[in-house]
Amino acid sequence: RAPTCCHRLAKYESSYGQQVGALALQLLRQHARHPLLVWLNVVAAGAMAVGLGAIYWDTGVDTGGIQDRFGSLYFMLLYLSLSSLSSLPLWHDDRLIFVRERASGAYGTPAYFTAVVLFDFVPLRLLPPLLFTLVSYPMIGLRAGLEARCSALLTLVLHNMASTALSMALGAGLPSVAAANMAGSLAVLACALLGGFLLSRNRMPAVVDWASSLSYVRYSFEGLLINEFHGVDGFRFTAFHQPGVPSDKVPHVDVSGDEILQTFGFRISDEALLDDTLRLGLLVAAFLGGTLLLLHARAVQRS
Repeated sequence: RAPTCCHRLAKYESSYGQQVGALALQLLRQHARHPLLVWLNVVAAGAMAVGLGAIYWDTGVDTGGIQDRFGSLYFMLLYLSLSSLSSLPLWHDDRLIFVRERASGAYGTPAYFTAVVLFDFVPLRLLPPLLFTLVSYPMIGLRAGLEARCSALLTLVLHNMASTALSMALGAGLPSVAAANMAGSLAVLACALLGGFLLSRNRMPAVVDWASSLSYVRYSFEGLLINEFHGVDGFRFTAFHQPGVPSDKVPHVDVSGDEILQTFGFRISDEALLDDTLRLGLLVAAFLGGTLLLLHARAVQRS
């Protein structure tokens, strides 16, 4: 029993902060030696932000413009959800090293978890939303203003964190990368289906509506739409017309942004936006908490 006691004592020879600092330095060196993933993420996000802005360039306020606003915002969320799948093998890559070093008392599970999450969130999960907000938003012609852009950035960051945290939880809980990839892909598809764009929220059966409450896409998509349309006037639903017909000759119905939100079953208040933001934060905390528990359980099982 003596070695076991020594290991337990050694486990706490350094503080939690010291453990996180040492692990952070180790991860920083690792990223410096192998920066490909970070650079791929930056280049892909930048290219996607520019490409999305070019495709939806200067969208209007008619029916087509309204549809483009919905589509561009949803595509941002879908891209971030899919890119978060890169976190699925995060715990598998260094699992043997983690179990061995944890058992030897080098550091604890919370310190390892904190360092890895920080080094995944900061370079990989903050920059893409920032690029979408700074590049795509003005190119598309989405709502301007510092407050609106900051709100959109916060929603996109929380969405990316929630999606990544879910991938981390699946990667920590499943025994292989292949199983985690399958589960992660299905989870993204399910959340996307129940996000409020592919399936009308006005026609969801009660069971489906309840299931959609577990989808992080539901809250991030509604949050972006409220931020885009709430309190804004000047939109119009236009009738079908041949190309080249002057806009003032096209039959149309003037609508407000709130009426657009109501038409598609979304809420129309600042309180609803705050509620969506808080729910996203709660999902991030829940997924990260589940990841930590799963990591600890597996480490104890293998030690």
